[in-house]
Amino acid sequence: MVAYSVCSSDTLTFRQYIDIYHGETKYNFDLVLVLCAASLDIGEKSMLVLIRVLHTIIWVFFVACIVAVLVFAGVNRLDMAMLFIGIVMIEVVVLALNKNQCPLRLLAERYTDDHSDGFDIYLPGWLAKHTKSIFGTLFVVGVILTAARWLFGFFRV
Repeated sequence: MVAYSVCSSDTLTFRQYIDIYHGETKYNFDLVLVLCAASLDIGEKSMLVLIRVLHTIIWVFFVACIVAVLVFAGVNRLDMAMLFIGIVMIEVVVLALNKNQCPLRLLAERYTDDHSDGFDIYLPGWLAKHTKSIFGTLFVVGVILTAARWLFGFFRV
């Protein structure tokens, strides 16, 4: 997209970003972040920081949801466990639609040449690299526990 190549020390106005995107058929989250950056007059480095902060906040939210599935299934609050399963499934769908890549990672790649583990989020590299396997496994365990309690009444407290 053109807007990313013009982000530099020369800041553009909100209207200029709208003009750049005029005619684009895909209005998505990238556009929202670029427009926010334009309205705040921030450059590429600040945009990367904004993406990293936002990505970290979203990561913490979904980790909390995964832990909530386990906790609520553990105390037999299946209604709450299913609510949090539904919330996490939204993230699963987003990842699936983006070829198992977080859209924020794809956006962050446009603002840096560093594509090492964790460049797009404020996490240690090893955790960023293994976050899907670690928390995916915990999520599956929570879903299985919820399903077992709901279907068979197993592990009643």
